[in-house]
Amino acid sequence: MTRPPAGVPRPFRSARGVRRREAPDQQGQPPAVGLLLALPAFAGARAETWFMLCVAVVPLGDMLIVLRHGSTTAVALGIHFATAAVILISAGLLFLV
Repeated sequence: MTRPPAGVPRPFRSARGVRRREAPDQQGQPPAVGLLLALPAFAGARAETWFMLCVAVVPLGDMLIVLRHGSTTAVALGIHFATAAVILISAGLLFLV
């Protein structure tokens, strides 16, 4: 295997501190999914609505990260902002319930 020329950065996966991801069938459910499923059963629609509003912050933060690291605006808005918009619309509909 040949070495890359001097000044060429190493591939991202060989960087220090990057962990290998598990296969999808080995990953556990994130705690937010369990909370989202338990809220309507035990706390009602109003609590689930506030939880959804808090969850909408995550894709907005991802959008800022994507923009800061040099990706195109279309990717940031088309994926992350659209996801946040869908979450906010669903939270708004839950407020009407």
